[in-house]
Amino acid sequence: MVHPNDRKSVDNAYTKSLQQGRNSYQIEHRVLRKNGEIRTVLEKCEHIRNKSGKVIKSIGMVQDITEQKKLMKK
Repeated sequence: MVHPNDRKSVDNAYTKSLQQGRNSYQIEHRVLRKNGEIRTVLEKCEHIRNKSGKVIKSIGMVQDITEQKKLMKK
């Protein structure tokens, strides 16, 4: 689940990418796991368009980058 404090940023990244006619977006944000643990993820999304250019679906992936972020702080 997207961390409640990051929900607006994630929604805005998706919405702006559509409004600006981009084919993709990516954003780093936090997720809140069921056990209460907070993790940092990199989300990447690509919009799939039909022949007329209309977005018909969005597909993507989320990668947990928590450990990489911790190593960068050291």
